[in-house]
Amino acid sequence: MTIKKKALKKTVSAKNPSSSGGTMTKEDFFKKMTELGFPVSNSYVPQGWYSLVYNMTLAIKTETPGFIFGESDYIKEKFGTLRCYIVNALSEKTNSFVYQAEWESQFICEICGDSKGTELTEINDWQRTLCPRHTISEKSRRQR
Repeated sequence: MTIKKKALKKTVSAKNPSSSGGTMTKEDFFKKMTELGFPVSNSYVPQGWYSLVYNMTLAIKTETPGFIFGESDYIKEKFGTLRCYIVNALSEKTNSFVYQAEWESQFICEICGDSKGTELTEINDWQRTLCPRHTISEKSRRQR
């Protein structure tokens, strides 16, 4: 089962903030998120969404002066899209950054971060958001 999604204008940019221009590594992601005060140890974020999550977190910290992330805050993948549980996200502005990142995640491959041809795909009863290349590789890997 594959569900095609339409692309939309992005306001929380998923462009990679790493200075090297390559894919953000797990170490870079954890370092940058820790610098922003986010408790990443209890979160699971697929590598393809590192930039999206980092940019959302940066927007929250930049646009909401004095905002402090709590120890119970976490981010994960659920049903093929991003889920952000931020307890102190009480303002409309903070919530708008969270909702936008969750929405955009359905158009970004959770493995590589590509947004071309990305689809919500079911593989062995798991919903995944994958580009065409990773849909093929994940389906073949799961069937072995």
